[in-house]
Amino acid sequence: KSHRDGNKKMYQANCKHPLFDDLNSILLKHTGLEYVIEKVIEGLGGLDSAYVTGHFARGEDNPVIDLLFVGRRINMDYLQRVIMKAEKFIGRRIRYMIIEPREAEKMIDNYPEALLLWKR
Repeated sequence: KSHRDGNKKMYQANCKHPLFDDLNSILLKHTGLEYVIEKVIEGLGGLDSAYVTGHFARGEDNPVIDLLFVGRRINMDYLQRVIMKAEKFIGRRIRYMIIEPREAEKMIDNYPEALLLWKR
């Protein structure tokens, strides 16, 4: 999908396209995010959804991956340990934000480039 933002043309993945799941899987494997997602979901407990935002969501390479987690009662000790391991494994820094489900819709509107990575 695309739209104009001033003199720029912005693109966003069409989640309803029949090839979306395959393309999303390729992106996750290429960036190393697949490893992060699998490990984080296992031990977090209360995760409802996860999004990539920032440069990666806009299709730009960057040494920092921005993630937005939506959930309740997330195990922070576990999250921090897994993030540190994942950063070493993929060779990139991971910056994250955690929000409550009731805040999700409003917050995600602030990140128009946000790409859904996982949803319960």
